[in-house]
Amino acid sequence: MTALASSMPEILVWRLITGLGIGGIMTSGIVLVSEYANAKYRALALSIYSAGFPLGATFGGLAAVPLINTFGWQGVFAVGGFVTLGAIVAVTLFIPESIDHLAARLRSGREQALNRAERIARRLGIQESVTLGEVGGAAPERGRNVYATLFSRENRKNTMVLWAVYFMVMSTFYFVSSWTPKLLTEAGLSTEEGIFGGLVIMAGGLVGNVLYGTCSARWGARRVMAWFALISAVLMVAFAGTTSTLFLALALGLLLGVFINGCMASLYALAPMTYSADLRSTGVGAAMGFGRIGSILAPIVVGGLLDVGWTPIALYILLALIILATAGMVPRLSTRTESAPQDGESEGARAEPSTR
Repeated sequence: MTALASSMPEILVWRLITGLGIGGIMTSGIVLVSEYANAKYRALALSIYSAGFPLGATFGGLAAVPLINTFGWQGVFAVGGFVTLGAIVAVTLFIPESIDHLAARLRSGREQALNRAERIARRLGIQESVTLGEVGGAAPERGRNVYATLFSRENRKNTMVLWAVYFMVMSTFYFVSSWTPKLLTEAGLSTEEGIFGGLVIMAGGLVGNVLYGTCSARWGARRVMAWFALISAVLMVAFAGTTSTLFLALALGLLLGVFINGCMASLYALAPMTYSADLRSTGVGAAMGFGRIGSILAPIVVGGLLDVGWTPIALYILLALIILATAGMVPRLSTRTESAPQDGESEGARAEPSTR
């Protein structure tokens, strides 16, 4: 519908609706990956999942140039729409239902959930009898606002810390990704060199995501996140202080891209580990939504600070302090899976050779 729009207000309406859909896709994708990955490698699986974002952005950006040259700006949205329609078919055919969701339904007395879980197990090649276990947390009361449960006595601290971490990490990430080319040119580099510096930072994304997941499988998601935030803060200050030397700036920019993208990957890993299954989708979606406020405000605030005379290095130091604060906050999160058995079971279901 965006491709068919004839005015800017109409485009904005369709883009808003598109954003609602994309937010739902990202949230539900995070939850599904977290539930189907075992406890030991859950952070790695979520990091690989999150690597699709910079990968898709890179290929999408490369594809946009010939599409615009051939079909105009409408071609980008038309192709994106048809690809998404194809994804609907793929999701319907190949993506299984949340197993913890089925376990919660079974707890509520809906026995057909077990039959659906068994069909999923057969698709995954599991022939043993399936048992839906406890998913953790109390079933939400009928008629109660599920968002209010995020601030219950059990969840209040985790929710506040998680929202703060999302806000600060996403603010810093979008500052680095959106303002680096401009700030490099403000520091004296050419426009082309500034753009290339921004691309180098994004190029570190794939490495950073997988590196975070690999390290988390060995040392724990929270500890690795804290170290990535600390290293990102140091690299931001070092990067801002070397912009006059192109080679050194690009080398530090690549490292910064690795670790700042690793911090973003940590958000995907930590949020599903923070809540029980009955709150997981709500908790992840709320945290992502609050973090988006930071991603919107950061570029606006940075522009205002530039207008009143702030220098690029001062801005990088400010954001470095913000990302550094997350290194001290993340250990305060209490996750539900880091102490889980390090085997191949998910929390909501298991396959057993015995009868039910």
